[in-house]
Amino acid sequence: MGCDVPEERLWSWIDRAAPELEPHLAQCPRCRAMAEELRAGIKTVADGSTPVGVSLPKEIGSYIITGLLGEGGQALVYRAEQRTPRRPVALKVLKGGRLVGDQDVRHFQREIQTLAGLGHPAIATIYEGGQTTEGQHFFAMELIDGVPLDRYARERDLPLPERLELFGRVCAGVQYAHEQGVIHRDLKPSNILINAGGDPKILDFGLARLMNTDVTLTQTATQTGQIMGTLRYMSPGQARGNPAEIDERSDVYSLGVILYELLTGHPPYKLSNVIPEAVRTICETPPRQPSSTLGWDGRPARHLRGDLETIVLKALEKEPTRRYPSVADLAGDVRRHLRGEPIVARRPSSSYVLGKKLSKHRRRIALSAAALVLALAGTALALWWHQQALEAARESRMLQAQVRARQGQYQNAVDLYTLVIDDPRAAAGRTAQYYYRAHAHLCLKEYALAISDYTKAVEYQRPERRAWYFYQRATPLWIVGQRDEAAADYREFRRLRPEVSYADARLFLVLHDQARILVQSGRGADAERLVQEAGNVLTAARDAVVPGSWLDKILECLAGECTPDALVDTANPADAEQRCEAYYYAGEACLLAGQSGEACAWFKRCVETDLVFAPDTYPPGPMNEYHLAVWRLDQLHAEPLTIAPGVAGW
Repeated sequence: MGCDVPEERLWSWIDRAAPELEPHLAQCPRCRAMAEELRAGIKTVADGSTPVGVSLPKEIGSYIITGLLGEGGQALVYRAEQRTPRRPVALKVLKGGRLVGDQDVRHFQREIQTLAGLGHPAIATIYEGGQTTEGQHFFAMELIDGVPLDRYARERDLPLPERLELFGRVCAGVQYAHEQGVIHRDLKPSNILINAGGDPKILDFGLARLMNTDVTLTQTATQTGQIMGTLRYMSPGQARGNPAEIDERSDVYSLGVILYELLTGHPPYKLSNVIPEAVRTICETPPRQPSSTLGWDGRPARHLRGDLETIVLKALEKEPTRRYPSVADLAGDVRRHLRGEPIVARRPSSSYVLGKKLSKHRRRIALSAAALVLALAGTALALWWHQQALEAARESRMLQAQVRARQGQYQNAVDLYTLVIDDPRAAAGRTAQYYYRAHAHLCLKEYALAISDYTKAVEYQRPERRAWYFYQRATPLWIVGQRDEAAADYREFRRLRPEVSYADARLFLVLHDQARILVQSGRGADAERLVQEAGNVLTAARDAVVPGSWLDKILECLAGECTPDALVDTANPADAEQRCEAYYYAGEACLLAGQSGEACAWFKRCVETDLVFAPDTYPPGPMNEYHLAVWRLDQLHAEPLTIAPGVAGW
């Protein structure tokens, strides 16, 4: 029986090192011979030297060819130099010249269109696309000298927090593409290069789907069940070749596989070399618990238990509706984990897990348990549905409350959180319920109620995970004048999380506030002691902070070594969070210098950012600099703050 694998598919398998390649070559002499010939002819080296047996053109269009970076089934990628402006580029050229098929041209032009619409630091930039006078279709793009994401993490033995931070930056690029209407559909470590500066660059949007304009082309490519992309990283819907299930959540799933591998060094499944079996595994087999595997260091990865494991497994849910609805939500939970905040994802309920297990064996179970079901189904089913309805109602109220808070309907959010908290059957999740109601109270300037709810969240949380709650509670404590208590909360946060953070800057400011009050009440000696402590806090923080980082700039400004204007100029104008922080700390620096009028102007600009909540957090978390700026403006309008002379440090 002859082989029905076309040459183009064989090229594709070789190009992406597909898992189905080697098993096929083992049993097909025809393809084995072709593969040996193709591999010999397209041998590619990382330094861009010419593959053995391949003759390079001297130039293509206005580009001077200097090497071959790679070759796939449909295109060649050259290392080239653009004449004007003079710069190195990666030049992708479609094979076939004037004889190339219309569908291949449409796919190639779609890739150009996709990349041309994207402009993000984590996505490789396209410079130019077109067709030469000889009929060659091409596009030139940013040349990335880097290594794949997984190799970068492995070779540098990146600590867990750095892996998560790097993954978050990848997510930012993918989320940006989604916001522009582009689904990547082929995310994998080899398509994410890390350059010499440690920055990720996402490549290869050749399979990307333009959500609003590409439906016809995508359906043509997939309606027959054709599998596109790399199987190991495909979502179940994509593995089945079902275009209706290929949306943003397909990329969420692929990122889940990438995150799993970043954390453990292993894929979540052991896939068969037989494609139908591999697809069945992806669609039906639960991934291995990350904490049950051996990590990068060869030791059991028990440290992944808890929230981090929950995040990964939610991204890998088989059903799209149970995954994170967007990459932003996935990245948000990763950030919350890094900051010690509660995550949004929850482990699947026991009833859901049981239902999935039963569904795999429902025929045998139905036959053996029919009598029991008939006898008990009425009562048991009624109780089960009742419990599910109650749980769904509680979750619905929590989600509604979070949406209302985002919409600025803070009192409505408080009322919804209260309904959940007052339900005696909803004991689980009390920490998050109080925590987020406290946020809403803070937005309403109900500071005493916010303090009360943060305190209850602290009481419900395990001792080793309370750090973030102390940090948040310090803000309303400071605002209502309980400076000793606010300072104590910042100290406790620093004890639980000893790495340098914004808590160091806040503690420095609270201590200065306390000193100012003591000076005004005639207790100069006590004020001197607090100013000395504040100086020690600032010095220790500056010794520990990453030089040149954004927090380092803030600490420099508070130390008087950087002007408020310089701090604001340093902030990324496209980063709303940095701008809000810059205006707030510029105002505090002016207060330290006794410049109340200038401080008022900076605080006003901070409030004008309207950044009530920190960007990209869901459920919403407060942007404390905004709320502190609102309070400072109220203070300054009521009674301008004056700094008494003669106190060291001012």
